[in-house]
Amino acid sequence: MLAFADGTTRTTRPRALPSSGRLRRSAIPSRRHGLVLVHPYATHSAALALRVAPGARGMGDVVRRKVGKWVGAG
Repeated sequence: MLAFADGTTRTTRPRALPSSGRLRRSAIPSRRHGLVLVHPYATHSAALALRVAPGARGMGDVVRRKVGKWVGAG
C-alpha cells in the first residue's frame, strides 16, 4: 500500500519492466547469511520476482555456474 502526503492511499502490485535495464543483480549484507545475492526478474505477466542465493554456499553455486558457462563457451 502506498501512502501519499495528502493522506490518501492506494493499493498496488509491483510491476517489473524487463526492458528498463533496472533489474540488476545485487549483493546485500545479511545478519543471518553474511551475504545474499539477489536477482530481480520479470515473470511472463510482468510481475516482479526475486531469485535469492543466500550465504557463501549460494554465492559459490552462482559463481561456479557462471565460470562454467564462460569456460564452456570458448
